[in-house]
Amino acid sequence: IVLIFLRSASDTASDSVCGSWASVMNTIYSTKFLSTSLSSIFTMNTRWIAFTAFFALCLSFQQPLSADNKHPNKHSNCCSELPQQSAKTQGIKSVSDASVYNLVGRWTDQDGRTVQFDALKGKIHVVAMVFTSCEYACPRIAADIQALERRLPSEQKNNIDFLLFSFDTKRDTPKKLREFALKNTLDLKHWTLFRGSKLDVRRLAAVLGVNYKQDANGDFAHSNIITILNAKGEIAYQQTGLGTDPTATLEAIAKIIKL
Repeated sequence: IVLIFLRSASDTASDSVCGSWASVMNTIYSTKFLSTSLSSIFTMNTRWIAFTAFFALCLSFQQPLSADNKHPNKHSNCCSELPQQSAKTQGIKSVSDASVYNLVGRWTDQDGRTVQFDALKGKIHVVAMVFTSCEYACPRIAADIQALERRLPSEQKNNIDFLLFSFDTKRDTPKKLREFALKNTLDLKHWTLFRGSKLDVRRLAAVLGVNYKQDANGDFAHSNIITILNAKGEIAYQQTGLGTDPTATLEAIAKIIKL
């Protein structure tokens, strides 16, 4: 009778506690060593009575099943419901896996405003990484982007913004970013300068393929790359080096706009 009841219980709730207890008890009594030891204390009938009592005891501790009969009720600390995934990575349906807007992080601009990266999507962006205390390469990168900006047809300018991201998480405060913009005559209607955490800088540099290394003085050796991002944040084109002819970059931008 017990074996029939056990078979019925395991068919209807194979993942219940009873199934586990019954399996354990069956293993105990099928083990030769333990059976031999127990036989010296209990008769066969006594052992089966004990088995039945143990099985009944486990039933009394069985957890109730939820309505779908598959998952236990959510009341224990070990299996409590997790918080909803952050919107930073959850809600980006309009971009591909190759988009930089999938990066998680918060950036602060030259006016002290903090934004999440995916809030920038929707426009074409010309992007570079610099640091404001740089005396040679970084002003040249800004100048190269300005040369590109001047050659853009007027009908394209409202669809394009220019973004500079700082390597220097310690020294490049919003005030320093604004000073750099003013010194290099950057039009802040279309230009935004950002600072972020070391982790955010490292992640962005990795996605853009920018190598950088900080020296003992706090300055940075780095790649000189201007990146064109389409409206979904995907890399459409990259211009490398300083003083490069921007013709191919302009053609890449025109191609994106036509798509």
